[in-house]
Amino acid sequence: MIPDTVYAAAQGKLLRTRNAGASWTDVTPTLDQASDRPLAVAAGSGGRLYTGSFSGTYRSDDYGETWTHDDRRGRVIRLLVDAANPDLIYAQQAQPFRFGNGLFFSADGGATWQDRTFPTTSQGAQWAPSSLFLDPADSSHLYGLFGSLYESLDGGQSWSTVGVTPYETRRIVMASAEPGVFYALTDSGPFRSADGAESWQPFEGFPRSTTPRSPLTRATLRSSTSPPEAAARTAT
Repeated sequence: MIPDTVYAAAQGKLLRTRNAGASWTDVTPTLDQASDRPLAVAAGSGGRLYTGSFSGTYRSDDYGETWTHDDRRGRVIRLLVDAANPDLIYAQQAQPFRFGNGLFFSADGGATWQDRTFPTTSQGAQWAPSSLFLDPADSSHLYGLFGSLYESLDGGQSWSTVGVTPYETRRIVMASAEPGVFYALTDSGPFRSADGAESWQPFEGFPRSTTPRSPLTRATLRSSTSPPEAAARTAT
């Protein structure tokens, strides 16, 4: 793998540096536009990248030099790739869902896709998660924040609630090196759970907000051992 290689998705562009940020190259797929682009870098895959857009997903096998396009998924706003197998990928659509139930799974690097689903409301409508992530030890084990925390043990075919969440939780991440450890970002600051989201403790010393909908709700929460949700990631 090329050292010091980092990808960043910002303002609809996909950028790459191979010298730790000293210079950047635009590797955005040709004729594609997206104001908020998801990016997934398949670790150890020899240059495999996935990115989403208003018109489906793109895949590159040469560090972004060339791309193949699949336009069957509508607008894709989130991509999840298995850490051990770069061919296993989940794609989440933006609402309103144009195809299926908003979540799709591919076992062959995006060549074909299978329809998955999200939990439904009491009125039968599909929810869209504010956080969605894979268990790094099991690609069929997903977690999603749909107001409450849900999990799927069968790759998104069915869902059930798990644990509890702090009041006004906006984002949740999982610590990949610590089984059962989750971090939550709320309107009043971050919380940590060490028992599979059954109980939560606030971060001591963190500045607390007294204003609803504070800037904390728009912050990025990430554990140093959690699967990254941000748009920049080092290829190692």
